[in-house]
Amino acid sequence: EERREAAAAALPAELSAGGVLLSIRCPDGSRCVRRLEPDAPLEAAFLLAEAGWVEQPGTAPLPPAFKLAAQFPRRVFARDGAAAVSLAAAGLGGAQEALLIELPSE
Repeated sequence: EERREAAAAALPAELSAGGVLLSIRCPDGSRCVRRLEPDAPLEAAFLLAEAGWVEQPGTAPLPPAFKLAAQFPRRVFARDGAAAVSLAAAGLGGAQEALLIELPSE
């Protein structure tokens, strides 16, 4: 809960129009969606995932080592160094970008 609140507080302001509409699919099928500036740090995508993640009863919280992946073309983004790279520089500067959460394998 604290981690979710801290992530939500650290998210960049949402745009009303333009920018990148970022949609992150969670393992339970739910989506976290926010419109961000293309020059927002990639870290914002990780914060969005953490802020929107809701554990289902009996499931584990989002592990800190999760990754984000784009499918077409397949690209995997790790959190390490994400604060220093913009969404556009990471190849996520289009009008709409879809990512999914990849959980670390046990």
